[in-house]
Amino acid sequence: MIKILILNSGLIFGGAQGALLRWLTLLRNRAQLAMVLCDGANEELTQNIKELGVKLFYVACEKINDLPLMHVSGYENLIRDTDIIWVYDIEFLTAIKLREIINKPIIAHLHSYALVCPWWALFYGMKEICTINCRDNFIRFLTCKFRRNIVRSSIETYEYGVKHIIGTVVKGPIDYYKYKYICIIKLDRQ
Repeated sequence: MIKILILNSGLIFGGAQGALLRWLTLLRNRAQLAMVLCDGANEELTQNIKELGVKLFYVACEKINDLPLMHVSGYENLIRDTDIIWVYDIEFLTAIKLREIINKPIIAHLHSYALVCPWWALFYGMKEICTINCRDNFIRFLTCKFRRNIVRSSIETYEYGVKHIIGTVVKGPIDYYKYKYICIIKLDRQ
């Protein structure tokens, strides 16, 4: 039976985690499943996963620009003993660390497009697929941030007034360089 190791921070129980539970239900009799979660993972999520018979392992985590980095050192044997590693949501930085340990297939299940779009849910909010790279285009990045917030305010209880627009302009360069840091410094160099 194929061994699949799933990485999911489990820090929130949202739509991606609901989909994860459906996938685990389908796979539980076809694969040997183990999952690495962050210490302090959502209780309801972990309980649902336990009920499916998935082996759970907990690790310390830190957030780097809102992306979890799961400290998997100490689990090298578990990592080496698996056939496939499944990075389920936004644990991309951890996948980089896993590459240092093994050279096995790593499947990245993209729910939020965090690697492609700096605003994660932009594809959904804009009702379009964005094919423009924001990494080298600050104006495009800022424009997308404005557009996303305007769309978000039209469909959620979210006010996007003058003070928020000024905040976007002031905070935009900081967000841009944080995003660029993740994409270029952390991901491209691996």
